[in-house]
Amino acid sequence: MCIRDRQLSASYNIYAYVEDSRGLNDGSLSAPMNVIVMSNNFMVSPTIRAPVNPESLTVQFSAQSSGFVWLMIVNRNDAYLAYNSSALKSEHLLGATLRRGGKMCRREKLAVVAGVAMRETLYNCNEGSNFLAVGAKYTLMAYIEDASGAEGTIMEHNFTVPEMLSNYLDGLPSIDTTYANRATTSGAQVHLTPLRDGVATAVVHLRSDPITSVAALKSEVCATSASMTGGVASVITIASNGCTLVRNTQYDVYVYIEDGNDESDGTVSAPMELMLLSNEFSVDPTIRAPILPDTVSFVFTASRNGKMWAMIVDRASAASVKLSTMSAMRSLSGAKGGSLCSFGSAGVVANEVTTIVLFDCDGSSGLRIGSPYTLFVYVEDLSGALGTLKSLSFVVPEIVSNYFDGTPSVVAGTLTTSGVSLTMRSLFDGVAWLVVQRSSVGLESILSLIHISEPTRPY
Repeated sequence: MCIRDRQLSASYNIYAYVEDSRGLNDGSLSAPMNVIVMSNNFMVSPTIRAPVNPESLTVQFSAQSSGFVWLMIVNRNDAYLAYNSSALKSEHLLGATLRRGGKMCRREKLAVVAGVAMRETLYNCNEGSNFLAVGAKYTLMAYIEDASGAEGTIMEHNFTVPEMLSNYLDGLPSIDTTYANRATTSGAQVHLTPLRDGVATAVVHLRSDPITSVAALKSEVCATSASMTGGVASVITIASNGCTLVRNTQYDVYVYIEDGNDESDGTVSAPMELMLLSNEFSVDPTIRAPILPDTVSFVFTASRNGKMWAMIVDRASAASVKLSTMSAMRSLSGAKGGSLCSFGSAGVVANEVTTIVLFDCDGSSGLRIGSPYTLFVYVEDLSGALGTLKSLSFVVPEIVSNYFDGTPSVVAGTLTTSGVSLTMRSLFDGVAWLVVQRSSVGLESILSLIHISEPTRPY
């Protein structure tokens, strides 16, 4: 059954009528069943993924339609007061009164995509006067609506913060994503801060395998333990013998922290998602000057042999590209400019600098001066498995006669009361003007700069 010409947040009565096969209109009519058509709902209701501790917890859910979600934690006895979208959306003083924990222990207007499984970690829940207390009973309140802002659906999930453990993490641990320390097929590096002295174990766990106990987690192949000093930021490198991670496989990284008595009475962090993509950048893409309406040039270095795709889109369309990385890049959907203003399925060589020049970018409703755009560059290996996407936002500047190639800089040791030397490089032949004036005095215009000093030629 469908509701014709339905209006969101409108009230409807549903009736059911039954009669025999003679069709004499002598059957039974049900009492009216009142329903309200909400703008959005949860396809999978919000639940809390273990473990739960006073500092953090992880919420998982999926949305029926694309839209926005609000999450907050309240005392279980106060949950009935939070059945109000205004309270959950922090548009009412009641919401501020009910909320537990610090600012990061809630989510406001979190964008969600229809059918996509979401995992969101709330942390700093032990901050402020309304902190989460060990042994206390709480309710997670979740509100979802679509992009129209029409009234949505409220769901709740009850939980209890377990009894005191021997040690806790102070803040949320994180996986190092810098190029030098990024995760590899041999393991990963994890940053953490323990609350007290003790022993921490960092583990890379295959997501599809169940976790049976703390002892089993600590004994996994990709696990490393280290002594910790309370309140000191620390690093654990997971690189044990036999630890071999498979690319394009979903893993979770956990940190387990306890005191030094080895009684398995510590805290397990919320899971941190890890997946090694088929290819990545050893040097991220960089746009090279000049940016012109018809030409954009960029350079990058891929870590492995494979293929690359590149395109420019309106900045407003960037979010949709990120949500469907592989399909969007392979189809070059929404690419600006002519056929030469995008690249598809071009070969790249491992650790070799790749320079790409996109042409004809002002053709076919292409780039316009002053408009915001995003350049996307995507690399994958030769297997065709999911790779890495990088984005660079830029604006096409006004067309000028010359450009800086790099950034001008002061020559070390040359700044005196008599003057200063500068090193710089121009893209084309020409002249330059240099001027020094008090920082409290603004530069009125290019003409004022030209009139202050004589042109300078390189020597």
